[in-house]
Amino acid sequence: MVRGDSWDSSTGFQPGEIDYFENRAERIDQYRQSRSHALEKTYRREEKVRMRLSEMQRFFDGFFQAAPRFVFRSMKDKPVVFRAIAGPHRDHFLVDPYNRRVSEIAEDELPPDPMIFETTALVLKHAMNKNMFSHVGISKRVAYRTRRANARHLNRLLTMLAAYEYEVLPLRKLFSFRTFRVYLRRWREVLVYVQILLALRRGVPMPEIEARLLGAKVPTTA
Repeated sequence: MVRGDSWDSSTGFQPGEIDYFENRAERIDQYRQSRSHALEKTYRREEKVRMRLSEMQRFFDGFFQAAPRFVFRSMKDKPVVFRAIAGPHRDHFLVDPYNRRVSEIAEDELPPDPMIFETTALVLKHAMNKNMFSHVGISKRVAYRTRRANARHLNRLLTMLAAYEYEVLPLRKLFSFRTFRVYLRRWREVLVYVQILLALRRGVPMPEIEARLLGAKVPTTA
């Protein structure tokens, strides 16, 4: 549903007067032009903001203290590069989950076939200051660059960052009496989580897992 649409239990779904998907490219361009002043203001601000190593270390020190070591056992020699863009500047930070270390490197020091999390320094600062890494992708201001074989390692780090945001980490929070009482009433939800974890362990992509749980048809490849 979009703005103007409605739903009623007796009459059902009623579309609004404006079809926002008609002439979609033209509507998007019109909206972009109407917000051009705000966009340009944001771009000018992004050009001035640089990321510092101390900021990266402060955030990831807390994250590594909360994340269990066994989660990153498979990421030995698999660091992730965080590329923070500020105008013409490209600052690179090597996040090593296995050794729990963050360092700043030059672009010519990037590891071979690097896994790269790329966004503006301003967006990265907001993500760390508000601990909202799982929402960065929604902004469409981030690019993930990796070989297919390494995608699972990058996804593992992103999943743990999301768990840190959702206060699942440290894991001791899950073993309180209050948590037990809550999930005793939500046991069906626990079963769904188990199904998701088992499917992820088998390498099933998350969109396919969601489709199966929702009863949607999953396209098959020959």
